[in-house]
Amino acid sequence: MDDFGLTMLMRRPSELPPALALWSLAFAFLVGACWGSFLNVVVARVPAGTSVVRPRSRCPKCGTQIAARDNLPVLSWILLRGRCRTCKAAISPRYPMIELLLGLAGTAVVARAGWSMEALELFVLVFLLTAIAFIDLDTWTVPHPLWIALVTTGFLFGGARAMADAAPDHLIDRAIGAGGGGLVLAAVVVAATGVFRRTGRIGADETAMGWGDPLIVVGIGAYLGWRLLPMVILLASVQGTIAALALRARGGLKGDKPVSESDDWVPPAGAVPFGPFLALGALEAAFFGDALLRWAFGHVGLGE
Repeated sequence: MDDFGLTMLMRRPSELPPALALWSLAFAFLVGACWGSFLNVVVARVPAGTSVVRPRSRCPKCGTQIAARDNLPVLSWILLRGRCRTCKAAISPRYPMIELLLGLAGTAVVARAGWSMEALELFVLVFLLTAIAFIDLDTWTVPHPLWIALVTTGFLFGGARAMADAAPDHLIDRAIGAGGGGLVLAAVVVAATGVFRRTGRIGADETAMGWGDPLIVVGIGAYLGWRLLPMVILLASVQGTIAALALRARGGLKGDKPVSESDDWVPPAGAVPFGPFLALGALEAAFFGDALLRWAFGHVGLGE
């Protein structure tokens, strides 16, 4: 492809002719949905410590290897009416939901930044945080490979930006965000645990929050830097509180059985893991943070 073609490809769809913009967004959705299919594998296998590459996907009920025609993102689930072709066991709607979510994420990042490094960075952030969120919902844990990947890729993208813009501040902001954010939330865990133990809300061997949450914040800080972290924590706390209150009214998300076969810990009734809300807050800040800050500062008289 010549330089003109590459330049056209990297433009935002809003700057392209309508037909080319439509193809760009449609292809972005397809690529995102395919990664969503892989994300389903990550969510299922990483907590179990098994390879995400081999063996090929199989029906968890009958063990039949899933054919390529039955592994098309979203479409195959619809055509199969949500059931295995061989044994007719139900296929969770969460699989196409994640594929659709990543497809929409691919469309959103390309609509925002074209086929650029910025779009790739945003999509990797969406992919990793979505994986962490769903695994935390299932197991109340944050697998080490995923938060390490979050931190590593955040600094890699920050380094690439620093070199491209000749601006080392990109890395400095991220280092402060990762280190400072992780330490602050770790301090919150320690303080809240002390208070809850003294008041009898948790046992002597329990913590008020999981230690995976500060690790998630380290990764988020490596991507977003320190300026957006207060917004992430605020959004996560507000949305997490609302969800916890709603679930408590219905009996809670968990609390009636151990989190996994290898861990006999039973979450308190009405409790919700905080990781998914940190992920949600981070994505909201990544996509809308600058606009929200301008709006907030404008309302307190600090805007331009």
